[in-house]
Amino acid sequence: MEGYQEKSKEEEPLELSSSKVDELKTLILSDYEVSNSARGVWLEAARRGLNLYYGIKPPKSFPFVNCANVHVPLIKTIQSTLESNILGSLDYEKPITVIPVGPEDFDKSRAIERLLNWQFTSQVDYRSFMDKLVHSTLLYGHTFVKVRYVVEKKNNKTTFDGIKLDIPNPEYILFPPDASSDNPDDWDYVIHELYLTLSDLKRREQAGIYKNVKEVQELLQKRDGGSKQIPNMDLEEPRKYASGIESEEVNSNRKRGLRIVEWYGYFDLDEDGIEEAIMVTIALDSKTLLRCVQTSAKRPFVLVRFNPILNKVTGESVPGILAEINDEVNTIHNQRVDAVTITNIPFFFFDPMAGFNPNNIQLTPGLGIPVNGSPSQAVYFPSLSTVKPEMYKEEEILNLIAERLVGAGANTQGVIQTKRVSATEIAAIDKRAGVRFLTILNRIKAGITKTANLVLSLDKEFLPDEVSIRVIGLDLPIQFKSIYRKDIQGNVDVLINGNSIVDEQSAKSDQFQVYQMSLTNPLIMSDETALYEVTKDTYAKMGVKRIDAYLRRPASAIPRMPSEEHNLLAQGEEVHPNLADNHEGHIKDHEEFIVSEEFKILSREAQLATLSHLQETKKMYNIIRQLQVMQQLEAVNSQLLQIDSGTHPSQTGVENQNGEAQPSNRAPSRKVARPGLGAQ
Repeated sequence: MEGYQEKSKEEEPLELSSSKVDELKTLILSDYEVSNSARGVWLEAARRGLNLYYGIKPPKSFPFVNCANVHVPLIKTIQSTLESNILGSLDYEKPITVIPVGPEDFDKSRAIERLLNWQFTSQVDYRSFMDKLVHSTLLYGHTFVKVRYVVEKKNNKTTFDGIKLDIPNPEYILFPPDASSDNPDDWDYVIHELYLTLSDLKRREQAGIYKNVKEVQELLQKRDGGSKQIPNMDLEEPRKYASGIESEEVNSNRKRGLRIVEWYGYFDLDEDGIEEAIMVTIALDSKTLLRCVQTSAKRPFVLVRFNPILNKVTGESVPGILAEINDEVNTIHNQRVDAVTITNIPFFFFDPMAGFNPNNIQLTPGLGIPVNGSPSQAVYFPSLSTVKPEMYKEEEILNLIAERLVGAGANTQGVIQTKRVSATEIAAIDKRAGVRFLTILNRIKAGITKTANLVLSLDKEFLPDEVSIRVIGLDLPIQFKSIYRKDIQGNVDVLINGNSIVDEQSAKSDQFQVYQMSLTNPLIMSDETALYEVTKDTYAKMGVKRIDAYLRRPASAIPRMPSEEHNLLAQGEEVHPNLADNHEGHIKDHEEFIVSEEFKILSREAQLATLSHLQETKKMYNIIRQLQVMQQLEAVNSQLLQIDSGTHPSQTGVENQNGEAQPSNRAPSRKVARPGLGAQ
């Protein structure tokens, strides 16, 4: 049997009495009407924002026919900049880091980290998902992510068993008008409106998910080719126009899709006075109940917002913030073009000497207007002023205001500066933009974190007892490991990997200035260790991977304490042993640290770096010991050779009281020590 199964707390549908079904239908339809009626203002603002984003403008014939009607893509430019910066700040090879809450969760946190990273890079196309998420969040102000655990089968064989993340159009998610929390679990209900074909309904009925599909089919047949009702097209129209698809008239719901409503709320099923969390699916046009199952209290939705509005679910979008400014920029720009057009081809007055003098005529470039005037002024061109400089300045000011509102960065936007800007001023602009951008990035990362936590909660409940995954994120050969569901039942904190690319660029600029200043500082230039440290920090900030291939730590460098080395290794720094270190003491402290609880909470990379550093320290310690033995043997050999030649006073004879050497009666030795390990 072909189909899919969306897992919930109770896989079997609930059986309700006819009275309960009617009561439930009445509640759901009432909630839908209330939410749908309350979002008219938001839909109108979103439609206007989409028109500005895509540059959809009505025809214009004022002040004259074929006048300028250019759309300046201010909103699209700024949003594209923000999208690029956000997407460039994320880690796509290893999206997630998991930190244990307690020492007992250390082993489980590693298993959870491997599982989530595998799911977000294999089961979910993380790049494509984040591209859609960021674009939708900035364009609409808020976005819902629907998290599902799905099992797909074909011919009784499982073809997919895992997580799916969907990003529906925001107008298809309805919620109570008075909802104020950013957590969908706190709302009275959540409604997901979607459109399925009759074939989709039949496949789900065959898989045992839906029922009563025959009632929906009979209703369609009675309507002579299908329902004339059209889905909400307020936001679909500009999207279709921008994609180059003309809006066709909907003749049949079979072609467009049937309106289906998934309602997540609370309802008293057993008359015990306590409402249970359920999910109900209804065909909206026919009011047919297709599915009713009991669910967990955690709903499969995550809310992500760009610029939150206090005590509101919705958020401000980039088009919503910049709509008025973009309209004003369009007006100023088109007025300037029209002014140049009229100046280049001015209208004029002339005396036809005889004829008709019209009372009303529209001024148009190149138009001649007959008048009865003096013969000396047979043709008269009115004096027209050229384009005023203020028009250019106003457009520049509006661009700067738009940049400051969203913090995209004047340098990134390419705004024309009215004066030469120094490097210090550019750095200050970058820092201000970085602070604003970091706020936006953290809001996006917070939404991804909630999504990952919701995925983990579904994994704990529905993951197979054993699943084989590919280990990623390490510089190791491809490995496949088995993850057991019992191994992920721990308390952990989930973190999304990624750093602000704007902050990184600003930090690189600052570090390079520090390096240039250091090269002119005689105190640093005369100190080999100080010069090494500032060069190493600059290379690290610039993203150089193999710093040790270019730099060697000076032998005179100040040795580090073992605890300092542990902290640097935990932060991802490269740490190499120093010749001046107390290697024996370092090895002892490192070995004690490896078996401690602090070592267990480190990331896998930090643990591997610490073990590598320990081996490197032991290797240096052994080499130094060998060199010391070699030096001792060389000293012994030198003494023996001198004794053999009779030139060493302390060995060839003894000194008398006057300090003169006396002959010795001891026969010289002919043995010479051979260098090697263990030779004494």
